[in-house]
Amino acid sequence: MVIYAGSWLPFVNSKTAEFYFLRFTFAIVCALCEVQLFKAIGKAMSPRIANLFMLIMATSAGMFHAAISYLPSSFAIYTVLMAAASFMDWTLGIQTAKGLFWLSVGAVLGWPFVGALAIPYLAEEAVMWHFTEDLEGLSARLFQAACGAFVVLLMTALVDYYFYHKVVIYSFQLVWYNVFGGSGKGPNIFGTEPWHYYIRNLLINFNLWFVLACAVAPLVLFQRNVMGEASSRLPFFRTMITISPFYLWLAIFTLQPHKEERFMYPVYPFLALNAALAFHIIINIIDAAIPSSSTPSKNDNHVRIVGSAKPTTPSWLSSISPTTVLRVLKPASIAAFLLLTTTINLSRSLGLATAYSAPLSIYTSLPPVNSSSSTSTSLSSQPALCLGKEWYRFPSSYHLPPSYRPAFIPSDFHGLLPGAFSEAENFGFFPGAWLVPSGMNDENREDLGKLTREEHCDWLVESWFAGEVGSEKQPDRMSGSGVEAGKWDKVRCERFLDQGKTGVLGRLFWMPEAEWVPKSWRRQWGEYCLLRRKV
Repeated sequence: MVIYAGSWLPFVNSKTAEFYFLRFTFAIVCALCEVQLFKAIGKAMSPRIANLFMLIMATSAGMFHAAISYLPSSFAIYTVLMAAASFMDWTLGIQTAKGLFWLSVGAVLGWPFVGALAIPYLAEEAVMWHFTEDLEGLSARLFQAACGAFVVLLMTALVDYYFYHKVVIYSFQLVWYNVFGGSGKGPNIFGTEPWHYYIRNLLINFNLWFVLACAVAPLVLFQRNVMGEASSRLPFFRTMITISPFYLWLAIFTLQPHKEERFMYPVYPFLALNAALAFHIIINIIDAAIPSSSTPSKNDNHVRIVGSAKPTTPSWLSSISPTTVLRVLKPASIAAFLLLTTTINLSRSLGLATAYSAPLSIYTSLPPVNSSSSTSTSLSSQPALCLGKEWYRFPSSYHLPPSYRPAFIPSDFHGLLPGAFSEAENFGFFPGAWLVPSGMNDENREDLGKLTREEHCDWLVESWFAGEVGSEKQPDRMSGSGVEAGKWDKVRCERFLDQGKTGVLGRLFWMPEAEWVPKSWRRQWGEYCLLRRKV
């Protein structure tokens, strides 16, 4: 729908333009949803917390790539933002039904595990019912939420039935496979990670903001029980409910052996909110520690040497009290912290864009199909673009000119490769949606039918890194000493970060390429190339 609407615009005149228009639309939708939560935080908690929340969301490296990804977990971010805004803003009454509706949209249309974020708010409803005994109000809100979820589920099932030609409940199937898949199935067959994977990942994507997000609960308790103050306009119980989804989500997915960065996407808004609240509390603690009265205390007396009538410091310096120094240091420290976190985040985002953007650019050098079809070595008249070890970095068919089709050649990867949608005709409306490609399975077993021979490839995408050792299925096709260097010509090459040769700082952040930068910090580069078979 989005791409079809964009096709009417004059500047969306190619498949690549459609790709970026889709991402641009995602960014606009995400920004609009962020504004809704920003306004809710300002009303319910504090304008300062709202401003900090927006700063974190706008500058974090995590949101830089999560907000515009074409993934169910990215779509879930938008609905989580709307749900959090509904749960927080009770200006027009308790909005539990509206919040649960948005979570149901995220669970049914996006990622079903988002439904777990409803647990704290259902617990809040249970506590309110215990104290108010308003069973009628509770039942009405839950009934409205259930009706909204049912309508979304029904409409989705009808649309899916039209395209798939059978009853399919996507969210149910996804949960069933990942939770109850059984032996030889489920997410673990795609790899597992240690328990600290998300901690490391979130430190990279949010740096010090992640630390503050984890520390918010102790800070809220400290401000309430030690300082005797509220952390925001929200009551204490509602504040604890508001900060709990982040902890809940992090705990659930840390316990799962199979971990992926995208699994944290839906909780990014709560991470930003928790971090903003934590920083707000720290500022309040600093304010409480600085005397507000202008009357000098006994500690503010000028220091003199015993028996001396003259001050030991210049008169202008001796007139500055410790309280004055603290009042000056406070805004400077806050500004320094914000500048530091923002710089780290922007450096991470810039580092990602400059280090790994080659797969988005090399395909522009593919010629129109007419200029290469006459020399095609593929089994069809269409030129064959092949991918071996670089199959998983293929951005999408949006980057290929019309009539090009990606193909896979053998590599050291032995799992299930993507299958091509059927292009059969005379099978009704969008047959590729319901005609299942051959060789598909749910056990990640290799399907040799998805592979083609290298002799049938007209074009090949390949990478080269210094010190990388080739293998029988992944020979060196690019360097002068490569065993297959004589078969291919380099059409276009772009720099691609050599992770094996680059140090930790160079992998994590953008580094200037200057002589004054220590060699161990500099980024080392390999090549990411589009190759053409020699005639």
